Amino acid sequence: MLSLRNLSVAIGGHRLVEKVSFDMAPGESLGLIGPSGSGKSTILRAVAGMIDFTGEILLMGRPLAAWPRLERARLLNMVFQDPYGALHPRHSVARALAEPLILHRMDDREQRIEEALMAVGLPLDVQTSYPHQLSGGQRQRVVIARALMLNPRLLLLDEPTSALDMTVQADILDLLEGLKSSRGLSYLLVAHSLPIVTRLCGKIVRMDQRGEPDLASHGLLN
Repeated sequence: MLSLRNLSVAIGGHRLVEKVSFDMAPGESLGLIGPSGSGKSTILRAVAGMIDFTGEILLMGRPLAAWPRLERARLLNMVFQDPYGALHPRHSVARALAEPLILHRMDDREQRIEEALMAVGLPLDVQTSYPHQLSGGQRQRVVIARALMLNPRLLLLDEPTSALDMTVQADILDLLEGLKSSRGLSYLLVAHSLPIVTRLCGKIVRMDQRGEPDLASHGLLN
């Protein structure tokens, strides 16, 4: 599914990530854990094609750059940390979910939107709502629904529960766990909390403050 080979990222001469390597098989999930500034989210952004890097990222055995952008979007998508910031404040839920379908010229948009809302446990009438009318948990469910619109095989999860209170965090984790099982998804998860990582992922890579993997703690969690 995903392979990193000596991935390094530098911005403005400052090295953020240094020689990170790991492999994920289809259906497998991996958690990145470490202190703030250790490069965890930077790795996600490199995999998403949002920033430049050196080394190699292979998606389904092909270099990331070999995938046309639209084809790559059908294989992987990202769930950001802040659900409010991830949604346009003037776009309704229906419009937010329709955007990837329009971009990819997909038919049956209304049906696909309804199916995505049901998959994340939201009522269909939420389509007419705007982000400020939703709770934090509802907004994150909308963000997850949008990430699922193209039926990707890999989700990049950047601290998906950190902006939520403890009760809502548990609900979102239940949702992600259920989606992983029912859809055969792979997750590349960034989190500060080891219990969250161990719940959703079978492998872990610990990052140190230098942006390097701590190989002594790289491997299976169980």
